[in-house]
Amino acid sequence: MRALNTGKKIHEFVFHPRQRNWALAAGWTSCADFGDGEPCEIYKELYATKDLGQSWQYLKSYVFDFAWGYTEYSHELNDPTLAGTESRVFITHDPELSGHQQTRERWKQSVHLYYSDDFFKTETMALAAGNSIVMTQHYMFVAKAKSSEEIGVQVSRAKGGFLDFRLARMPRDYALTDHFTVMDTSEKSVFLYISDHTLANNVGNLFISDGMGNRFTHSVENIVKGAGAVDFETVESLDGTFICNRYDRKHGEEKHGEMLGGGAAINRAPSDDEVLVAESRMDTKMGKQARGTRVDAAQTDRIPIDKKGLATHQLVEFKSKIKTYITHNKGADWQLIRAPDQDLKGKSTNCFLEDGCSLHLQMYSNNPNHYAPPYSQQRAVGIVMAVGNIG
Repeated sequence: MRALNTGKKIHEFVFHPRQRNWALAAGWTSCADFGDGEPCEIYKELYATKDLGQSWQYLKSYVFDFAWGYTEYSHELNDPTLAGTESRVFITHDPELSGHQQTRERWKQSVHLYYSDDFFKTETMALAAGNSIVMTQHYMFVAKAKSSEEIGVQVSRAKGGFLDFRLARMPRDYALTDHFTVMDTSEKSVFLYISDHTLANNVGNLFISDGMGNRFTHSVENIVKGAGAVDFETVESLDGTFICNRYDRKHGEEKHGEMLGGGAAINRAPSDDEVLVAESRMDTKMGKQARGTRVDAAQTDRIPIDKKGLATHQLVEFKSKIKTYITHNKGADWQLIRAPDQDLKGKSTNCFLEDGCSLHLQMYSNNPNHYAPPYSQQRAVGIVMAVGNIG
């Protein structure tokens, strides 16, 4: 594989899901690319190859995110309406940019989502103010900027060529957010993490979608996030089984072993009209609220956030109340994990759910020793390897 045109280094690279010789690659310009007397302008360029990198075709400058608009699932659909979409490419791009391209520190309404089926000989705007792309087998999630600090989550499906955008319908108070993370789409339903911007701590709420991928119900609150990743893992060998670390607000107060119901604490999903009214009210508030959101453009599905000056209060005894929960029914109920009878040295743990003691697993937050997160494999049914403690 050769370097990009004029010897530019490859900084981002993605193969086509079906055509093994096709790929997209992006690189940043350098001052050495410009001749004498030309101003030095640093920006991100997108290229494509159809011969495994032997030659590169220039596509676009001032690109932020990019993705193939065709997946393995798109191919499996064998839908005649998707004919000609195998070469579809999506990008987020600011047509107003010139000079140096800054890494994204705020959401921008001047950045839009575009697509092309002919490698940008022609292009079409797919979503105005579409800032970032998270592509999965069945869905594409796009952050649509409402202001520099707030976004709405738009969802499109492989069945529609990823062009049938719909606003992700959330229970009340969650229609707009400062960032989101797509946690899992392995069973076609979507687990979506939405940050809780009312708290200084890095916690958020977990939602699960219907089969269309755009209507969400609440699953569990106060899931912890740290080191750029959410404390959430899929148990690969057991359908509908997931693990998370969450702040347990009622630690030491609730009935021992009590299960957390998924959607009981949240009202029904709002109607389309209610969402539009909420958006209108939120837009009015945007200019009056000072909220600091920092976005790393190199990480679209794990977007970090700086909550300094944004939250209203701290959670009490935050680190001491983080506990591990597990669900076996796709987020409908979450419960504590029963500790083993013996530790690795064969000594009795004397840890019982009835006494308020359970097993807690190390994931991404509060992990100074860099322990690996829980690991499972589809063929090893019921086995999970993890580092943890009891208490």
